[in-house]
Amino acid sequence: MPEYINLNPVIREISDVQNNILLLNGKMDTMGAQVGAVTQDLNTTRQKLQELAEAFEKFSRQAERIAVVQRAETQLGNLKSELDRVYGHYALVRRTSVGVLQAFDVGNVTNDVVAQVSEELMIQSPRYWLAPALVGLAAWSRDDKAICEKSVQEAFTRDAAKTSLFFALILRRVNRHDEAYTWLKHYLMNCDATKLTREFAVILEATARGAFGTQAEQLLTNQLGEWDAELRQNAQLRTAQVTAWVEEIASNREQLVVDDYENLRKLSPDFDRMRSLLESATALGVTAKKYEEIRDRLDAPVGKIEDLLDDLLEKLVTEYDAEELPLRRKAAYAEAVIESNGDLAQAQVKTDKYVRALANTVDAVSLQTQAAITPERLGVSISTQRTAIGNGLDNVRAAIDEYTSRYRRDFLPAATIILDGTHSGYASQFGFVEFRCATNEDEQAVRQRLGEYWETLFTPHINQATFQQSDMIMPIMVGVITSVAFLLGMKLLGLFMVVLVVIAVAFYIHRKKTLAERNVAELHVAKEQAIQISNNVITEARAEFTDLMLEFEDRDAEQAELTRVFATWPSRTTNALHSSTTHNEAR
Repeated sequence: MPEYINLNPVIREISDVQNNILLLNGKMDTMGAQVGAVTQDLNTTRQKLQELAEAFEKFSRQAERIAVVQRAETQLGNLKSELDRVYGHYALVRRTSVGVLQAFDVGNVTNDVVAQVSEELMIQSPRYWLAPALVGLAAWSRDDKAICEKSVQEAFTRDAAKTSLFFALILRRVNRHDEAYTWLKHYLMNCDATKLTREFAVILEATARGAFGTQAEQLLTNQLGEWDAELRQNAQLRTAQVTAWVEEIASNREQLVVDDYENLRKLSPDFDRMRSLLESATALGVTAKKYEEIRDRLDAPVGKIEDLLDDLLEKLVTEYDAEELPLRRKAAYAEAVIESNGDLAQAQVKTDKYVRALANTVDAVSLQTQAAITPERLGVSISTQRTAIGNGLDNVRAAIDEYTSRYRRDFLPAATIILDGTHSGYASQFGFVEFRCATNEDEQAVRQRLGEYWETLFTPHINQATFQQSDMIMPIMVGVITSVAFLLGMKLLGLFMVVLVVIAVAFYIHRKKTLAERNVAELHVAKEQAIQISNNVITEARAEFTDLMLEFEDRDAEQAELTRVFATWPSRTTNALHSSTTHNEAR
């Protein structure tokens, strides 16, 4: 009777082995799902971090500008306080001067009161020319010749030009034409055409409006004509006027909204150059609109000559004194920073323009250029501004050509686009280094190169995940060794065990192969998604470049409109006729 063999322990062991294999496969599946989830979370985290970094960068730029504006506001407040502390008494003299003139008109203030007030200001303002001029004016009103002559001489010593012009305006105001002409002629005789002071803007205003009468107007017109013809022979001076107009055009640039070109800004190292190109072109249309309005604006009614002279006289006595100019320049820069919302480059352009208007001395041609560009800083009317522009049209046309040629030299027919390892989650995950292309490169060629680049990145991962024939060697060897061991131990039972081992090995190999095929399929899907994301990013950047270039072409074409505005500008003859008509209407 054959010996009974209890196979239950063996069967249990085999069953346990199968269960362990199934459990291991289940854990592998769970681990694979968890790895996929972790990868997805990692990609999401990278994307959020990238968005956070971009938001922080945008916030930093905005915060920096806000800080710059806040510092400028603080500085402006300090400068105003210093101006008030150091030169506040000058402002008091100016206000009193206007009040004295009005008091003489109304006749409701006694000469003694005017004398007392002007003498007190004389004591408080030991260097200011206007204080002794007021004392002289008060003495003249009460026929005190000795005090009048001493005071006029003192004012003349402090500032001969302003004193001469002041009394020319006063005398013309009371219809003492001959005396006014004498003072005006004396003023012009002492003027250096290359070193005129800022009050000469009043002369420009008087010339445009005929405030000094026919004889004096002819004198001023002839003098300006001589200076103009002489000074414009200087090539360096002509260049300076062209430069001033170039800067005037540049100051009208508009800032680009970079959010409209976000992809191009992040991916192209050429973006700053393209932004500067477009912003430069925006100045043409803005400048054209600005000066077309100046050209076509109707003059405010002039009224009587006496009213005009009052305005001119008030502008003269309320002008800043030379001592104040350094602080005024600093204040102008702080104001420009605030107006430019913290754009220091733009503020510097505006300030350079203002500083020239606040210069201590300037030549006659440059003064006219300043009257054309910054009339509000010189206190001249729009009529004077139009005349000044008409006198320098050659400089304006040269400036337009110079300005456009400068930024067109930086024109880019195409922009470089660079994808790096941060442009997508897949790029960070699979070691994307750098891919370069140009906006003028064929789109299909770019897509093909990009696909090939991604292919080289994914190939090692796909090869590693692909099931290889060599992957079967180890389990087969284990199965063979196990089978031999069983056969050597027990023939019948060993044969049974061999069958079970073969089945287990085959199941293991099949399971591993299936898992490998699934991983490879997922990698192929990831590759296609990665390629699609990169293509989309490049496509958006290329589209933004096209939009930017189209906008540039539209803005650049506005040169024709700007040229037309100045081509239709009133000539000198037309301005003269306009001035003559204004005189007749005023009279």
